[in-house]
Amino acid sequence: QEMVQNMQAQQEQEKNKMVDKYVAEHVNEMIGGAPVAGNVDAKKTIFLWSDYSCPYCRRVHAELARVLSERDDVRVVLKNFSIHGALSDGPAKAVIAAKIQDNAKAAKLDQLLMDREYYTQDDMKDQAKLPGKIHANVMKLAKEAGLDVKQLEADMECDAVKAEMQNVRELAQRFEISGTPYLIIGTKAFPGAIPYAKIVEALK
Repeated sequence: QEMVQNMQAQQEQEKNKMVDKYVAEHVNEMIGGAPVAGNVDAKKTIFLWSDYSCPYCRRVHAELARVLSERDDVRVVLKNFSIHGALSDGPAKAVIAAKIQDNAKAAKLDQLLMDREYYTQDDMKDQAKLPGKIHANVMKLAKEAGLDVKQLEADMECDAVKAEMQNVRELAQRFEISGTPYLIIGTKAFPGAIPYAKIVEALK
């Protein structure tokens, strides 16, 4: 058991070295077309891979919101990882497209999608109609966030959004991200819904 634990610790250390090196060399490219929550010019960056239909992502999102409410030296780069098909594809595209209009409004839409239910169990019964129902609900939240909905719908299919979705997938492959949430804080990778205290400790 001790040998296995030592091997796991060594693997984690090696992975963190790789993450640290890559982030240091490619931070601007990683941010790219991604929406940013918090102070966009902050010195400390958290990269967050999340999916709007993932309950654990909602949990970590609340912890990150607490961090951002308490300090202005942190930004969260939202890498919207569409894992669950229709449940996550539309919302992910919408928030990325929202950044084209206004980053603050994109962050607001992200918050609304994490705080509200944008589909019901009844919606799940008819899979053929599910994408349309989700789209309509997401657009209602987009309007609430102050976005131009018609422009947003057009931008959701643009090359910039496709490029960011591709970037999210490629980075997930590079960092061996198989599920959400997944955070990179400073030089370390944190799979899973880590609590507020662990986020604050990592930021040190």
